[in-house]
Amino acid sequence: MIYVQSLSELQQLANRDVARGGC
Repeated sequence: MIYVQSLSELQQLANRDVARGGC
């Protein structure tokens, strides 16, 4: 399911942004 994979990628990108301190 590509949709689920996309969500996983978005979550990973969001985690990276949070790590940088960007909200």
